[in-house]
Amino acid sequence: MDVGSLLVIFALAIIVVGYILRPLIEKRAISVTENSRYASELQAERDQVLMNLQEFDIDHAMGKIPADEYQGRRAVLVARGAAILKELDRLDGIMMTAPARAGEAVDQEDHDFEAQIEKEIQRRRRSVKEETAGYCPQCGNKLQSGDRFCTSCGFKVHVAESEA
Repeated sequence: MDVGSLLVIFALAIIVVGYILRPLIEKRAISVTENSRYASELQAERDQVLMNLQEFDIDHAMGKIPADEYQGRRAVLVARGAAILKELDRLDGIMMTAPARAGEAVDQEDHDFEAQIEKEIQRRRRSVKEETAGYCPQCGNKLQSGDRFCTSCGFKVHVAESEA
């Protein structure tokens, strides 16, 4: 056998080994993708639960929901949020990736999930207060700073003397 034949055999061997190992490599990549997709779905569901809690709190504050019904339904939402956070923590342990958002410290020892949900609700409430100038007393629509009339119902909004 000459050198050319050996190179051809070696090249064919590499191609065959690559072809055989390909499913093993792809399977590993798929499992990571599935975990990432599941984590993404859980994060979206967590955000939805937080938004529902925020809207629920606003509805209660406006008197649309009685106090006894409010406590029960809110407890269900908080429990669902806690379950989602537990599952996300479990996934983070499996995937060994717990990326922190910029500016947020990840506290691995904090397992008080209800407190985490409450913190997120408070943060969202602050952001809503910063974005809006309150709510229309007639229909409850969000008002932007400087609005003189409600954009939904046309109710005349009282403007403070300093703004006028």
